[in-house]
Amino acid sequence: MINRRWIKRTLVALSLAGAVAGGAVVAAWAASVTVSSASLGGGTATVAACQTTGTISATYTTSDTGTGYKITGVTLTGVDAQHCSGQTISITVGDGANSLGTGSTTVNSAASTYAIPLAPTPLESAVSQLDIEIK
Repeated sequence: MINRRWIKRTLVALSLAGAVAGGAVVAAWAASVTVSSASLGGGTATVAACQTTGTISATYTTSDTGTGYKITGVTLTGVDAQHCSGQTISITVGDGANSLGTGSTTVNSAASTYAIPLAPTPLESAVSQLDIEIK
């Protein structure tokens, strides 16, 4: 059972090496991505060649609707702002078969952390996957 008291969740571990996380084989291109969580089971990442250093980490924020928690956004840290400036970060959360929420933002040269709101905001219990792409 998911501990509903946590406001931020971490998603599943991903790495350039194509680590096995939560039973799902996960691959990334060009750099590494760490997405960790006690509750979500799989993910994919296509990270542009611009991410030449460091690891991108992802966490998500939730909102209590009274009938369940909704994922309202994803925060990425460790984005290589110097090399990825001007590129678009796109995120999608889903249930493994369907997209349940998306968001995007443009990388600027002054920031390595991006809080990306989702639309629509899916119920946390329905989400099992996070996809990240920088291009």
